[in-house]
Amino acid sequence: LVICNAIEIMVLFAIFYYSFGRLFPDIGSTEPPLHNFFEALYFSVNTGTCIGFGIPYPHGWIIKLLTMLEGSSIVLVVIAVIGYIINEKS
Repeated sequence: LVICNAIEIMVLFAIFYYSFGRLFPDIGSTEPPLHNFFEALYFSVNTGTCIGFGIPYPHGWIIKLLTMLEGSSIVLVVIAVIGYIINEKS
């Protein structure tokens, strides 16, 4: 269940990254730009799993904000599930 939630979050943010990069290239792009959805998904998985290879990297302020939100939301999902498991065990 946790993996499914994390994948859902990553796909949702990949849609955001791709859309904002196309709609607002000045403030919503990455460097190098994301040319297709697969590149946006790659960037989202890198961000969500905290790997952060650095290519591509966020360039506009909207993308920087989205990457912070994605990283935080994935961590919060994992923490919530761990807390739930610990609560059920005790």
